[in-house]
Formats: sequence, structure tokens, C-alpha cells
Amino acid sequence: MKLEQAIDNLIYLERYVNTRKYADYAAFSDVSREYHPVEGSESFNLGYIDLDPDEITVLKANPDTELNIKPNRFYVHPDMINEYSEIPEFKTLARQNGNVKVTPTSSTRTVMPIGENYYIKVNLNKRISRYIRRLRKNSVEHSIKISNEMEEASRNAPEEFAYLPESYGMIYNGIGQIIREATPRPIAEDDRFMIPYFSLHSRDLKNPKDDPLLVQLINRSGSKPADYFLDKIINPLISCWSWMAQERGVLLESHSQNTLLELDYNFEPRRVVHRDFQSLMVNTELRREKGLENCFNKHILGQEDGIAIKQNYSFVFDWFIGHYLLDKMVGCMDRHYSINPEDIKDGVKDVFNHHFKNQKLYFSKEVYGFVKSPLKDNMTVIEVKKECADYR
Repeated sequence: MKLEQAIDNLIYLERYVNTRKYADYAAFSDVSREYHPVEGSESFNLGYIDLDPDEITVLKANPDTELNIKPNRFYVHPDMINEYSEIPEFKTLARQNGNVKVTPTSSTRTVMPIGENYYIKVNLNKRISRYIRRLRKNSVEHSIKISNEMEEASRNAPEEFAYLPESYGMIYNGIGQIIREATPRPIAEDDRFMIPYFSLHSRDLKNPKDDPLLVQLINRSGSKPADYFLDKIINPLISCWSWMAQERGVLLESHSQNTLLELDYNFEPRRVVHRDFQSLMVNTELRREKGLENCFNKHILGQEDGIAIKQNYSFVFDWFIGHYLLDKMVGCMDRHYSINPEDIKDGVKDVFNHHFKNQKLYFSKEVYGFVKSPLKDNMTVIEVKKECADYR
């Protein structure tokens, strides 16, 4: 894809400028091929049932009142119809009132209705990559609480910080769905567009000869490649992550799937937009020390899956961000500019150490990442991957 074509073309970027997601679906997906973000149809019909308001619990996080949302409308992914029909309490969901045409994003369980300005994240009891993508009551509740936290945090966060609100959560018989708004907050006053971080380093599957968008941005800027990469791409990412971790006790999963680079129409990076709050870990001890509200019942550091707090900090930063995002970007810089990867890593370390103080208080020395074996019942199991971190 040419850089100019990326303006307001987010769905294309999500689906086709996303090399890793294509590989994930090919190797680790139980979802029907017709709903595959790359190989599937351009759109498909998402069925829905309009429930009695007394049957559904609706949670809100300051939603945009102009969204075309019916809070009692529950959506059903096509791959779930047969399963719902076999479970007595869910048979209602198999008898649909209608459907809406949607396009998948980088995930088939998060879709955008054609012509609307929001996404629907549905319950999907199928494996995609390492996890089964079911959406239970406690995950919906956590997402809405985090969305409220993001709004509160944004009042004092770095100017590069933005997020996509998860402003509605609907729960029916213990399963849920989430409505995610498509306009970043805080609301920008000028026109901007977004590029997912994975699209910065991925090749365009339909136009594989085009340079990665990161390379096109650097070349357009006229800056030294390493300077642009560290100042415009890495500094705002780590600034936001470090601030949220240290000031609000929330570990953003700022890997390439959950972060988007917001640019103005002059192709100047402006903010990092964060999305997908379902599994964000929370340091309740830090929040208590800072006098912040502790309303969280799930994903509390030190209380899940037998993972110690310092191990979790490493897992989130060193593995989710370091392995899944930074390694790919450093490789891209090496391929296109022949910059010594170790020099770039040292530059990232300098950025991290500038923003994150008292590292030894929070991080293990070692780097923790996923075990190689499949995860059972969505339980996260990690192991030591490296003795020392590359990016801190």
C-alpha cells in the first residue's frame, strides 16, 4: 500500500497489511475460512436477536449518544449458531430476528457494521492464536471498568495518549458482547487517521512490492531513519505505557495488535491510540498507594495464573511489546536501512529508562514469555525466555 492510500483506510490495513495475523489464522484458528479476515469474504451477515430489556444487563462507559446502538440487541457470530442451538439457555440466540452486514477487522470476532462508526466484539467459543475467544460476564465488566479508567486517566496522561472507548457491554446468561467506538478520545479538533502498529512493519498482502508504511513515513520525513523511529514511533508508545503503569497501575498491552499510530493529514504522527481492554492487568497495590479507586475484580497483578508481579511486568513489556512489536520493527529497520539492530535496541533502552523510573522495583531481570505448548482453558502459562531484556 502507498502511504497516501492509508488515509481513512483502516479496515484494509487491519485485514491485508497484517502479516502476523494472516499466519496466526492459518496455523491456529478454529474459525470457518469464510470469516477469515484475509481469505474470507469482504463482508458477511452478523445475526442478532432483540432481547427483552429485562433479560439483558447493559453496562455503559460514557457512550457517544449519537451512536446507532440498541442496547438490548445481542449479536451472534455465524460460527456460534449451532453451539447456541444445543444449549438450552442459549437457544433464543439461535432464532435470530435479523442480521446486519459487517466486515471483519484483524479479528473475525471484532467486526464493523457497514456504514457505522463502531465495532462489535462478540462471544466466539473458537480458538484464534493461543486463546479461545469467548467473552464472559467478568471480561465484559472488566473492559467497561478499564474504559472508564482510560477516560479518567486521559485528563492527565501524556499528550500522545488516546484510546478507543469500549462504551457498551451487554451480558446475557453470563456471556457478553462489547461495543467499541471508532473515534479516538480525547476527541481531536483536526482531521486524523490511524495506522495499526502491525501495519507499519507488515507487507501489504495484495501489493507485496510496496515498501512498509514505516519506511515510507521515514523517507517522506527526510529525517535520519533511527532518529525518526525512536522519536516519532517508539517514544510516544513507551511514554504512554510507562505513564499508565506508574501513575495508574494499568499495564497496557501495547503490542502491535492493540495500538494504532494516529497521524494528521500531513502524515505527522500525533498520538498512540490504545484499544482492547479485556485482559489488561491492574496493580491494585500501586493504585491504593496513590489513592485511586480499586473497583477491579479480575486481572489483578499477583493474583492470576500463579504469575508473580515482577514476572507479569516482564511478560507484558518484554514479550507483548518487545517480542511481538519491537522485534518486528527493529527487523524492518535493519532490512531497509542496514542499521545495526543492537544500536536500535540501545536507543529503545534509552527511551524506556527515560520514562520508566525504579525499574528494579517492578521488573524481574529475566524475560518471560509464553510457553511453547498450547494453553489449556485460556490459562496463561509463561517461562523464562532470556536472561536479560533487549529493550530496558
